[in-house]
Amino acid sequence: GMLTDGGLFTDICFDITTMESFARLIAEGYLAPLTPYPTETSIDLSLIGLKNGEYDQNKANKVIDTEEIVFGACREIIRASHDRNCGIIFAQSIDNAEHINSVLQYMGVNSTVVHSKEKKSDKRIADFKNGEYKFIVNKDMLTTGFDHPPIDIIADLQPTMSPGKHVQKWFRGTRPHPSKINCLGLDFARNVRNLGPINDPVIPRKPNGTGKAGDAPIRICDS
Repeated sequence: GMLTDGGLFTDICFDITTMESFARLIAEGYLAPLTPYPTETSIDLSLIGLKNGEYDQNKANKVIDTEEIVFGACREIIRASHDRNCGIIFAQSIDNAEHINSVLQYMGVNSTVVHSKEKKSDKRIADFKNGEYKFIVNKDMLTTGFDHPPIDIIADLQPTMSPGKHVQKWFRGTRPHPSKINCLGLDFARNVRNLGPINDPVIPRKPNGTGKAGDAPIRICDS
């Protein structure tokens, strides 16, 4: 829930998380806008159950790490990124991250992969920042604390029930940089549809379970 729900803080004294404030930060050059891009490939979340308040990771991997989803997503990523600088891809699992990276490389894309089992992850991140790779595929390594302003395309194949994690992932593309006008977003995981845009996300339920999270304040454009 909110930090004010548990007694640690009593009130919000200054709030720049509203839609109006978000638009102002973009207008004043503090943030780069995110531009959603419709995807043909879509993960069927109805096939994935919940476990401890989050999507069942084993079931999610079986649904997502398939030839159909990975090849379809990679084709769309390549098509959408022809005029983009560099991008970050969020994978469902380590196997899924390796799978995505291998397909991208098979399709001729200069990409790399990082995760907790890859000993060369730090070097690969540094090489990505130095421009040696166009895409970096990751599993839970670049969600928070990762800063690379030139990123102008994000692809998300990791569904989550956490609005906080959802916002953190997409904020990787909001850093302003002279080389970009905006950051393109490909939401294969349907997180924007379910949790809302990052400037107006669904507010989590309170820690005691009370309150209704509500529906994501979003409408998907038909075209």
